[in-house]
Amino acid sequence: MKTKVYRESDFTESRWSGGTTVEMAIRPENSKYLDRDFIWRLSSAESELEESSFTKLPDYDRILMVLEGSVVLAHGEERTVKLGPLEQDSFDGGIKTRCFGSLKKDYNLIMRKGCRGAMDVMDSGEEGRKLDFSLSPAEGECISAGIYCTEGYVVVTCDGSQVMLREGEQLVADFEEGEKPSASVMGEGRFIFTQIVYSPAEFITEEIPPAKATGEDFKAAFGLAMDNNRWSRIMRRHGGRHAAYYKDPALESKLKKLEKFYITTLVWILEMAVCFLPAFLGVSLKIPCIVAGIVSLLHIFIIGPLIYMLVLPKPIRAHMKRPEELNAMERNVYLRQNSEDERLDRLMKKYSSTEDEYFSDTDSPLYRFVKNNKDK
Repeated sequence: MKTKVYRESDFTESRWSGGTTVEMAIRPENSKYLDRDFIWRLSSAESELEESSFTKLPDYDRILMVLEGSVVLAHGEERTVKLGPLEQDSFDGGIKTRCFGSLKKDYNLIMRKGCRGAMDVMDSGEEGRKLDFSLSPAEGECISAGIYCTEGYVVVTCDGSQVMLREGEQLVADFEEGEKPSASVMGEGRFIFTQIVYSPAEFITEEIPPAKATGEDFKAAFGLAMDNNRWSRIMRRHGGRHAAYYKDPALESKLKKLEKFYITTLVWILEMAVCFLPAFLGVSLKIPCIVAGIVSLLHIFIIGPLIYMLVLPKPIRAHMKRPEELNAMERNVYLRQNSEDERLDRLMKKYSSTEDEYFSDTDSPLYRFVKNNKDK
């Protein structure tokens, strides 16, 4: 068993249009919410809006508990639920969920589909109380337990060691496969007890140790430079041969940075500027054109791939897998990678929260385009 206490200085805060979200704990610890490569995440959000929409998370299930305020959650056309302080609701993260009312502060568990979770509000006692783990891991499963102090203070005993939590602090205990979960709490406070059961074989990926660059890395970088640059994606919506590979978050994030900042394109422009500089000094244009053509070929087949090889994590091939080699989490990430349309996503992000303002003309081509793609 491993325990870790998260205090305010350990939290990650992010702002959105209606308030702030504080990430308290996430597993694996090196995963990122935006990359959707996590197993579970505990967070708390504060909202200033009377009406808002939750981000769609098709690969995840959610449990939301209201800490301050009262709201009505509308889950598509399926059901509506009213929540007051310390009341909770479990729902599919892929359903369009709207929130109405005064949700001043909440507490969230987001867990990948296939996991099981539970959340309870408890009061500690001076003599202590043993926590009842209602979820039992089956063979091949692990369990994580979270304790978030909402009032006063609590003293948590796990595996013989004691930890004090004050209001707003979070503890996470990760129990290994086959280990029987056990913990007790005492003190003068109130806390939220969270349980998450998951299968490590399905969701955890091993870290890849870095290595020196080799010829194999150049071959992989060459293929990625040909298939995954911005211009290739414009011509071929989801890339070429290498789109058939799953690329782990470490590799995918580097690829996106290369494309976002036009790094190879800017290098090529600089090369062309150098090639045509003699033309401005009176040299015949024929010679710079020939040199520019040769340099362009060198850029496509050597310089560009070398830039990719320099930036990407090595060994590059170790960060790529074929679909049949993927576990459940990797498979979901792979499907998302190959279904993304960045141009449409940017357009939808720009207009989704203010459709009425920007699309008052329902007969406009832009309105029909966004609506048709949104419903797919």
